[in-house]
Amino acid sequence: MTGLTRALLPGLGGMANIHPLPVHFPIALYSAFFPTELIVVVFKKKELRDAAEWLLYLGTLGAIGTVATGLRAPARSPMPAMSMQSCRATETWGLSCSHLVRYSPGGEA
Repeated sequence: MTGLTRALLPGLGGMANIHPLPVHFPIALYSAFFPTELIVVVFKKKELRDAAEWLLYLGTLGAIGTVATGLRAPARSPMPAMSMQSCRATETWGLSCSHLVRYSPGGEA
């Protein structure tokens, strides 16, 4: 952790697992993407297309980072078996959502 990060976020250094911090960003961005995309499709509001795409792309980048921190989380802070079941389901959802960009109208597939 850099000196600037330590100065701005002093409690971060004491966290064994930072996964709970970034997990909310893709959720919020995807939650904003879907109604925005719906408005674009249903009401033909083409001017919102760029905003919808940015929400999807940023949500996907956030999901990739969140999955990466989530994959490292069990090694940093042990959890009960029941929690691990929930984590595996969440991991599947995170990886699945990360693939949305590829199959979106503006995606490469």
